[in-house]
Amino acid sequence: MKPRNKWLAAFLSLLAIGLGHLYCGRPRRAGALIAVYALALIFFDKVVSLSSSVGFYFSFLLIAVVFVAACAVDSWRIARRIESIQIRWFNRWYIYAGLALVFAGLNGPGVHGMETTWRSFYSANQSMEPTLKFGERWFAKIAVFTTEAPSRGKIIVLRNPRRPEQEWVRRLIGLPGDSVQLVNGILHVNEAPAERQEIERTADGRIQYQEILPDGRSHMIFEYSDAKSLDSTEAFTVPDGHVFVLGDNRDRTKDSRHPELGTVPIANIKGIAEIIYWSGDWQRIGTVID
Repeated sequence: MKPRNKWLAAFLSLLAIGLGHLYCGRPRRAGALIAVYALALIFFDKVVSLSSSVGFYFSFLLIAVVFVAACAVDSWRIARRIESIQIRWFNRWYIYAGLALVFAGLNGPGVHGMETTWRSFYSANQSMEPTLKFGERWFAKIAVFTTEAPSRGKIIVLRNPRRPEQEWVRRLIGLPGDSVQLVNGILHVNEAPAERQEIERTADGRIQYQEILPDGRSHMIFEYSDAKSLDSTEAFTVPDGHVFVLGDNRDRTKDSRHPELGTVPIANIKGIAEIIYWSGDWQRIGTVID
């Protein structure tokens, strides 16, 4: 018989699901917890990846944190109650080390090896106002895109094909094969004009519009006038394997209309902007980016 340290049991549970329970002589409970965790990771990988919403993602993450904490508390209570156990074959350091490796292996393909993760970004200019304001910080869901682009209207993080060291954020407007043109400030996609509704005029002369794309998706944009140099363009045909992007602050941005960027290869899309986590306007914190 050997005593069990309740704090060590809790620590081992935090280190690897089931490890604290194995330490306390509860192999069946340890196995059940490992199975639940493994199934949850499979669900996370298959369901919560590219297709899920940011709210779903963080809700699942919160559940995972609560589950791990509950395992630690449970093993702590078991160790306090039993005080000591009869040492069996699985109460050996190499068994504990092996379980820790199994836990790391589950996390590898389940989380870190996924095609999707999260990164923080900072809006260093006004190119995406009013959607993303200067100085705001936000999360993007980073993903691997090869042949299929995100849906039209999404705000994407992209690597500038002409300056690969630069990551830009713009709204995806044109998909491969689309025709995109601006005529007197009005966006046309495949010759269909986007509807534009004036929302307000700001003190600095900007006009905020709600722009409704031909497929019905809408977002906010800023315009100073409809007579700027890039408010009337040629009709751009988006090449295969590329996308056409625009900034929401149409007269204060460089985007696919500009030779410094042009159309963007799908492989250069690095992720999708999802949620604002810091802003000078506290009411915007937690806003889902649309």
